Amino acid sequence: MVFRDATILDIGVISQMWRDMHEEIKTPFLVIDDEEVLAYAEYMCKAIKNDLVFVGVAELGGVVVGYTHTIVSSRAYGKPRVSIYSESTYVLPEFRKGGTASRLTNFHLEKCGKVLAGVGDVMVQLSCLNKQHDIDKYNKLGFKISSVVMERKESWLQQQ
Repeated sequence: MVFRDATILDIGVISQMWRDMHEEIKTPFLVIDDEEVLAYAEYMCKAIKNDLVFVGVAELGGVVVGYTHTIVSSRAYGKPRVSIYSESTYVLPEFRKGGTASRLTNFHLEKCGKVLAGVGDVMVQLSCLNKQHDIDKYNKLGFKISSVVMERKESWLQQQ
């Protein structure tokens, strides 16, 4: 298995995996249709050119079998703090349970670490769309839960 930075040639397969991920987890607040996938692909074309966005892929025999998307940001107020936000990680079902997602996550955290060397404290936020499976994966990588984000499908604004 090879882990590498994504290129523009990977955007089609990454966009399809993004769609598959949301269909698997049945994200209640996002309707995934062709228009949404196209918008994601256009975003990813710009994202892979941004120095603070990391998109990596896991490849086996020339075939992309997983991807990860990580964003680095600086706090806009108060004491300086850098955050690394793991937007999404997805591995094709037939390549799961072999540590591919964990190795892909580590690959990206190491890349972020090289970019952020000497910065000081860095907060890492990880997306857990698959709930317990993701929590278990991140626990194995040494992370501990520090907060919980809750979601609700309907808008609270509509209820006012």
